[in-house]
Amino acid sequence: MDIGMAFFAKIAVPSVLAVAGVGGLVLSNSSHSAAPASQVWIDAPLGGSNVAVGQVTVYAHATASSGVSKLSLSIDGVVTTTTTDLSFDGRLGYAKLLWSATPGWHKIGVTDPDHGSSAVPVLVHVGALDVPTSTPTFVRPTLHPSRTPASSAPPSSSTASSSAPPTSSTPTHSSPPPHSSPPPHSSSAVVPPPAISSASLSRTTIYPFLNTSSFSDVSTVTAHVTNATSVSATYLGKTYVMTKTGTNTWTVDINCDSITPVQEGDVIVTAKRSGQPSATKNAGHLTVQSYKP
Repeated sequence: MDIGMAFFAKIAVPSVLAVAGVGGLVLSNSSHSAAPASQVWIDAPLGGSNVAVGQVTVYAHATASSGVSKLSLSIDGVVTTTTTDLSFDGRLGYAKLLWSATPGWHKIGVTDPDHGSSAVPVLVHVGALDVPTSTPTFVRPTLHPSRTPASSAPPSSSTASSSAPPTSSTPTHSSPPPHSSPPPHSSSAVVPPPAISSASLSRTTIYPFLNTSSFSDVSTVTAHVTNATSVSATYLGKTYVMTKTGTNTWTVDINCDSITPVQEGDVIVTAKRSGQPSATKNAGHLTVQSYKP
């Protein structure tokens, strides 16, 4: 009887354990089939860009099948602000998150706290970049082929112990000059090209003959620009130089008092930086009317 029970335990127990293991494997694999609940993206600033110290606006958007209600901004892994003020285009929710930027390199992250989804973080630099002030000097070596002694043959066994100099000191040929490399270039940080995230007009229709408190003859152009040294707006062939009024904000007033009605056209904003391609964006269509209908 003892031998039968031992044989049963030897066969039955491993079988039960094997079945339990397969069931656990099925349960374990089934827990990893869920799709991500939402997706998040950072629109600006771009990775590798340089921004000024102070208030910086981080633009982001997200989408989820159940809807997005808020987004959170994190700097270097620490959540600094959360906003529920989102604008929507279908299921896409857009947000502007403010950040008080301090000098140095920082990692920006944006998350959807309701669904636990995060955007791919971007690394940006705040403040002035360190650029080398001097360039290394390359000195070309001076060659003296006439002074290069010719190699002498090894001494014979009879003169191996002699310390006499070689019989000939005149070189039979001169070596070709070595190949010199160009001077190294000074390295500097790569600055991204200008980018315009948004541009708008305060008024799209102007009535110059009704210049009252209710009908102004001025339309203000506002643009959010990064990595630019100069920004301008062009309307009806005339260029208006824009002024930087914030960290990334540029503005200019288009006075339509001297424009003969009826005229209309697009207002084009152009951002420039030396050595980089320009960026342009349409701020809107501006119409100058002679009277209010």
